[in-house]
Amino acid sequence: METLPSKDIMRKFGTFNKMSKIYYSQNKDKIFKSIEEAKDYFYSKEALDSYKYCCDVEFCLTDDNKGLHWTINFGVPEDASIKSWADCWKDFKEELTKKDKWFKHHPIIEHHSKHLF
Repeated sequence: METLPSKDIMRKFGTFNKMSKIYYSQNKDKIFKSIEEAKDYFYSKEALDSYKYCCDVEFCLTDDNKGLHWTINFGVPEDASIKSWADCWKDFKEELTKKDKWFKHHPIIEHHSKHLF
């Protein structure tokens, strides 16, 4: 894959496209002991690798430890002819989703959650 700039360079012109969601297991009794356990439960390795396109990423467990809450945002390249990092992430996610390789366990998704930052 292409070489990405540092996070400082990514945020040089500001950050945009902030998004937050919470993933809950289809198994209502599932409780996570750590953020890493929850990330590993829901995401494929390739999906986790895609977050390199994000400028800022934060994960936490919900208060009841039954959900993985996350927030991301994206910077913009200085050169407008370069594909945006938000589009790179979106396209990569769509590609993996079409192949059913984004999630290991498909979650119940809360789409309108508060931002973590």
